[in-house]
Amino acid sequence: MAKKIKSFRDIWKFPLANDECGSAWDSEDIRIFDFNPDTVSLVNQCRIITCLNDEFEPAVITTGELEYLEEGEIFYTNKAGEKVKYIDIRGWGHLTGTLALSAKEAARLQDELGAFIIYKLTNETE
Repeated sequence: MAKKIKSFRDIWKFPLANDECGSAWDSEDIRIFDFNPDTVSLVNQCRIITCLNDEFEPAVITTGELEYLEEGEIFYTNKAGEKVKYIDIRGWGHLTGTLALSAKEAARLQDELGAFIIYKLTNETE
């Protein structure tokens, strides 16, 4: 009997790491998302990974609004009001191919991951 997947954490294992090409990987070397290198500097990529790993809680990494789109993309609204791609969640092929999940289940897991990323990057520490 296949293991029931309840959460994105059942798929992608923490801690995460990033590479110099702008990709984020889980602890089992599965690509989890890509940063937009035109929007997110390497320094901020490292800070975001550290935040997602709960190694520290920055007050807020971005100064604009983050928005998750159901296509697996997180956009940032800059000070000029322009929406630019910030993060592109990956793993569709892994979810629907390797793990043989339905498109509905794969989308749910990507949506859950997107919500987690936005929550971690936009909430103040307690």
